[in-house]
Parts: sequence; C-alpha cells; structure tokens
Amino acid sequence: MNLSQANTVTSVIACRVTECYRTRAVNRVCRIVEEEGGQFSGLVARTARYKAQSALDESDSRAVIAYHSTIAARAWAGPADDALEQCAHRVRKAVGLLLEDHAVAQALKLLCELAGVCPKALPAEVAERIRKRMGLE
Repeated sequence: MNLSQANTVTSVIACRVTECYRTRAVNRVCRIVEEEGGQFSGLVARTARYKAQSALDESDSRAVIAYHSTIAARAWAGPADDALEQCAHRVRKAVGLLLEDHAVAQALKLLCELAGVCPKALPAEVAERIRKRMGLE
C-alpha cells in the first residue's frame, strides 16, 4: 500500500470509529435521560447528537483516533467491508471507552445547562437528577 492509499484507509477507519463512538454515546445519553424521567426527542436529541459529535471532533479526540487508525491501517487486508470493521474494532479496543465517555459527559453537561432555559429542553428536575447521577455539579 502506497502512502496515498494508506492515508485514505486511515481516514476511512477514523471516520468509521468516530461514527461508532458518536452513535454509542448518543444511545447512552438517551438511556440516561429516559431513566431519569426525561424525553429524548426533538431539541434534546439534536443537542445531544451535535454535542457528542463536537466532543469527538475536538483536536485531542481526533488525534487519538487518527493515531490508532494509522496503526490499524497496517493490518488492512481482504474485502473492504470486512477490513474496515476489523480495523475499526482494533481502534475501539485500543482506545476503550475514553472518548465515548467524554462525548457522553459533554452532551449531558450541555443538556443540563440548557434545562429550564428553553421550553423544549429538559425539565429542571430531570437535569438535577442527571447532574447528581453523573457528578456534574
């Protein structure tokens, strides 16, 4: 694999890993909001998605994903779909829950900050329960 191909493969792996982390983070936020009595729809859902993506787009998060994607790209072999999932799995295993946890915390923090400010945001009592549960005080 030449340098151009390696860069492309690394980028594809990084995009897949970021997508996976965002999806899992948003699902966790949804579960927490609903367990604490809130509704995960409309503004709350969009805010959580965008904030989780924003947290994963931070330069430190991107650097971690890019580094591990570069290492995983060396093992790229076989059909593209299989190779992508195997390499993305390697990256997620190496990084662990660090970035996903960060995205969850950032999304929940923003949702709690918006509580009571906007009628379509979380109710204040739900935000308070989330703050206590997650130690966001």
